[in-house]
Amino acid sequence: PRPPEERVEHYAASNGRRPRHRGLFIGINYVGTNAELRGCVNDVRTLQSLVANLGFPMDDVRTLAEERDGLVGWAGLPNRRDIEAHLDWLVADALP
Repeated sequence: PRPPEERVEHYAASNGRRPRHRGLFIGINYVGTNAELRGCVNDVRTLQSLVANLGFPMDDVRTLAEERDGLVGWAGLPNRRDIEAHLDWLVADALP
């Protein structure tokens, strides 16, 4: 198989468009349950900052989290229906 860089160039040449980069962040602290966690939403904030600083285009980022403050692309609460829908969005038009 071709290395990833060659696959991207082949894809762009074959259909005249470059592949899109997408990101999906999910932060669930399970607040108010017996399984409550701490820091998961803060981890999302930290990772978003990291990937933005590395030059990842943040215009195609979606975030499902129990909080929205300071999060890029907040799209709602993390429930099964929305997680599955956003996973479908994430891989739509993915390269083989």
